[in-house]
This record gives sequence, structure tokens and C-alpha cells, in this order.
Amino acid sequence: MVDLNSANEVQLRTVKGIGHTRAQAILTWRAHNGVFHSAADLRKVKGFGEKTIAKVGPHLSIQGQPLMMAPKHGPMATHP
Repeated sequence: MVDLNSANEVQLRTVKGIGHTRAQAILTWRAHNGVFHSAADLRKVKGFGEKTIAKVGPHLSIQGQPLMMAPKHGPMATHP
């Protein structure tokens, strides 16, 4: 699994369905918003709708937890 909060572009691109554009979108979102807490945060990233998340989600994690099992709301989930 690839951790959304620590992976670089090369690591993100190992996930089928994440190419250069989506990997850059993840890195940009992370640089502007901090860490991901849940799939809900990933939905805020351009290029990640429900179908894409369903496809790539099983291959992603957040702090060691599979993305699809990560808490829906984290302590920073509502920060601006």
C-alpha cells in the first residue's frame, strides 16, 4: 500500500489509475492543506471522484490504515 501522507510522486504512480497528473494533484493538495485524514479529503483533490477512489482506494493508506477504513473525520478534517 502507498501512504497518501508520505508518498512521493514516484510512489504514488505505482498505483494503477494514478499517473503524473493525479500524483501532482495529491502532492499539491497535501502542500496546501496538510495531511489526509480520510477518503473524504481525497475527494477534494481534482481528478478523484467516487469511481477513481473506488479503483485506487484499496491500494492507498493513511498512516498505516487502508484508505477505505480510515476514519471519516480526523482532528484536522474541518480546518480551512
